[in-house]
Amino acid sequence: AAMGGSTGGGATGGTWSGGAGTWTNASNASTATYTAGASETGSITLTLTTSGGSCSTTTATKTITVNANPTATAGAALSAICQSGVSAAMGGSTGGGATGGTWSGGAGTWTNASNASTATYTAGASETGSITLTLTTSGGSCSTTTATKTITVNANPTISSTTAGSRCDAGTVSLGAAASTGTINWYAAASGGASLGTGTSFTTSSISSNTTYYVDATANGCTTGSRSSVLATVNTTPTISSTTAGSRCGNGTVNLGAVASTGTVNWYAAASGGASLGTGTSFTTSSISSTTTYYVDATANGCTTGARSSVLATVNNPMTTTPVNGDVIWVGSSTAWGTLGNWLTYNGTSYSTPLAAPSASNRVVISSANSCASAQPTLTANTSIGDLIIESGATLNQASYTLTVGGSFTNNGTFTNGSGTTIFNGASAQTISGTSNTTFNNLTLNNSSGLTVSKGITINGTLTFTAGNIFAASSSEAVTFETSGTASGAADTRCIVGYCKKNTNSTTKFTFPVGTSTLYRSAAITPSGTSATTWTAKYFGAGYGTYAVTGGSIYQPSKQEYWTIDRSGASNATVELSWGSNSHVYSPNSSDLIVAHFTGTAWENAGGNNISGSATGVVSSNANWSSYSPFTLGSQQNGVTLPITLVSFDAKPYQKDVKVSWQTASEVENDYFTVERSVNGTDFSEIARVDGAGNSSHTINYFTMDTDFNRTVLYYRLKLTNFNGEETYSTIASVDMSQTQNQGVIIMTVNSLGQEVNETAKGIVFDIYSDGTSVKRIQF
Repeated sequence: AAMGGSTGGGATGGTWSGGAGTWTNASNASTATYTAGASETGSITLTLTTSGGSCSTTTATKTITVNANPTATAGAALSAICQSGVSAAMGGSTGGGATGGTWSGGAGTWTNASNASTATYTAGASETGSITLTLTTSGGSCSTTTATKTITVNANPTISSTTAGSRCDAGTVSLGAAASTGTINWYAAASGGASLGTGTSFTTSSISSNTTYYVDATANGCTTGSRSSVLATVNTTPTISSTTAGSRCGNGTVNLGAVASTGTVNWYAAASGGASLGTGTSFTTSSISSTTTYYVDATANGCTTGARSSVLATVNNPMTTTPVNGDVIWVGSSTAWGTLGNWLTYNGTSYSTPLAAPSASNRVVISSANSCASAQPTLTANTSIGDLIIESGATLNQASYTLTVGGSFTNNGTFTNGSGTTIFNGASAQTISGTSNTTFNNLTLNNSSGLTVSKGITINGTLTFTAGNIFAASSSEAVTFETSGTASGAADTRCIVGYCKKNTNSTTKFTFPVGTSTLYRSAAITPSGTSATTWTAKYFGAGYGTYAVTGGSIYQPSKQEYWTIDRSGASNATVELSWGSNSHVYSPNSSDLIVAHFTGTAWENAGGNNISGSATGVVSSNANWSSYSPFTLGSQQNGVTLPITLVSFDAKPYQKDVKVSWQTASEVENDYFTVERSVNGTDFSEIARVDGAGNSSHTINYFTMDTDFNRTVLYYRLKLTNFNGEETYSTIASVDMSQTQNQGVIIMTVNSLGQEVNETAKGIVFDIYSDGTSVKRIQF
C-alpha cells in the first residue's frame, strides 16, 4: 500500500514503521510503501515518525485494513483420488473482504465449483498423475487473487485378460485373470456377490454345471468400475452309446459303426496306444483276412471317453474247402443261382463279387447255411460248371434244369435232383465223391475218359451212355437204379465197370449195363414178384477159377467170364446172361448153351431154353432162382460152345505108336495146344506142345505122335491155352496099347455089337488093324 504523509515544523523528513509486513522507502514520508505480512489481516496502524528540524520528534499514525487473500485448505481427502467418477471434496476459504471463490482446473468435472469450501472435483476418465486446481476469489476490497491446490489422480486398474476354464464332469475348475495393475479380486456375482479370493489364478469349488465367476482389480485404492465375467465350463464326458459290429465272407473290407452320446467318434487299431484310423459314426476297415477287433471312443468339448470300446470285424471263411484261384463260392441270401450278389469269387488272395455267374471254367463251391450263406441255391436255367463241391450242410437244388459238369463232383451235403438232367462231359477222367450218396434224376455220361464213382449214386430216371464207362469198384460205390431207373446207350466202352444195383417192386425185367472197360456184358433179372428187392450185379472178364460141375445136365462152365448177382429181399427171378466175341460161344443152341449157377462148390445147370443171337446174344435161365451167387455161361455138350473150339479129339494106335489127333472149326486168340498123357486117367503129364492158329474161322486138323510109353491102357487129353493164359481142357480119350506091337494100320472101328462106327464115336469101340489085331478103346 503506498503511504502518503507530510512533515512540518522544520522536520527534514519522516520514517514509517509498524505492521508485521515489510516497508519499501520507509524513510520517505510521502513515498514509502507497505506490504502486509503473509498472515496479516484486519486493521493495522502504521506510524510516521519525523526526523530533523527544530521540533521534537513527532509521530503520526495511519490505519489501513489488510484483507486476507483467499487460501485453499488442503484436506486428507485431497491427497489422492481415482479417475473415472471418483470425486474429491475441495476445502478452501477467502479473505480480505472477498465474498467467495471459484474453483477451476483439471480435465475432469466440477460440482459446486463457485463454492470455495464445498466444491468437489471428479477426475477425468483418462486423467492421472499430479493435477493443479485453482481457487479464484471474487468480491471484497482486494483485487482478485488465486490459490492452487495440487492433488494426485491415481489410475483405475483394468482387467487386461481373463482365462476361462473347463473340465469334464463334476469337480473344480481353474480360472485366470490379469490386471493392468494392482490386486485381482474374485466374486460369485457381478455385484454384491461374496468375495471368493484374490490372485491371478483361481480354483473353483466343485461344480457340476457351467458357472460364471466375476473379477475386478484394486490398485492405490482404485477399483475397476464393473466386474468382468469368467466362465467355468463343465462339459459332460461323452459315452459310446452303441456299436455295430460288421462281418464279411473271406478277405476284404468290413463296415463297422458306432454312435456316441455327443461329440466325435474316433477309431483306433488298439485298446490303448493304437494308431488313429479315422473319425465318424461309420468306418470301413482296410482289407482283412481274419477276424479283427477295432476300438472306438468319443471326444466332445475336450472330453474323451475313458476306456475305448471294442468293435468286432468278423471275417468268416465262406467255405471249409481250401480255396483255389478262380473258385466261385455260394454265399447267398436268396435261392437265385443267377444273382451275382449270392456269389464270391476268389483270386488267390481275396474274395469279391464276381462279374458273371459260375461257368464251365469255374470250380463251384456250395457252402452251407452260416453267416455267409443264409439261403441255399436253386438252378434258374441250364448251367455249365467245372468242378462242383457241395459242402457239409449245403444243398443244391437242380429243379428242372440241366446241370453240365466238366470236372469232379463232390457231394458232402445234399443234391436235390428235381426233374433235371446232369451231364458229365469232361475232357479228362471225372469222379463222383463225397460223404453223401447222390441221387440223380437223369444222368448222361459223355466222357470217353470215364467217370469214377467213389460214393454210391442213385438213378431215378435214365442213365444215358454217350461216351465212356462208369467205374464203381465196391458195393458201397455202386450205381443204383431206383424202381423207376433205367439205362440206355450201353455198349463196348460204354457201361458200368464194377457194381450195379437195382431196386424192384414189380415183375419188369431190368438189364444191368455192366462190363469191362472195353466190353459190354449185360446181365438181366426178371423178378417173379412185387416184393421190394435190391439186386446187385457185377461182371468179371475172367474165369471164376473153380470149374467143377454137378448134375448130369452140365458139361462145363465158361472159363472166360462170369457175373455175380445177389439180392436183398424176397423176390426170385430168372437170370439172363449175354455173350460176345470174348465169350467163345460158337454155336449157340437150346440143346447146349445154358446159364450156369455156382452152388458154392460146383456149377449147376440153371437152364437155357431162351436164347437170342448168334455172334452176340443172350440166354435166360428156365426158372426163377432163389439162390444167388456167381453165374456164367455153360455148356451141356462137349466142344459145341464156349471156349471149347474142338470138332474132335482122338487117340488111336498107329502101327506101334499112338496118334493123337484133333480138329478145330474156329479159333479165337488160341496160343497153343498141350497134349497130356496119363496111365490112370487122373494124373496127367505133358508129352507135346503144338502151336495154335491164333484166330481162325475155318477147319484145321492137328496131330502129334506118342512114341515113348508103356504098353498099357493110356489116357490122353488136350489143353488149350489162349493169349491171355487162360486154359481149357478137352474130354479124355483112351487107347489100350497093352497088346500092340506092330499092328499095321486101322482098317475100321466097330462098337461092342460089331457095328462099324465113326472113329470118334463115344463109348466102347474096337480099332481093327490090317494085321488082324484089334485094340479096345473107351471114348467119353
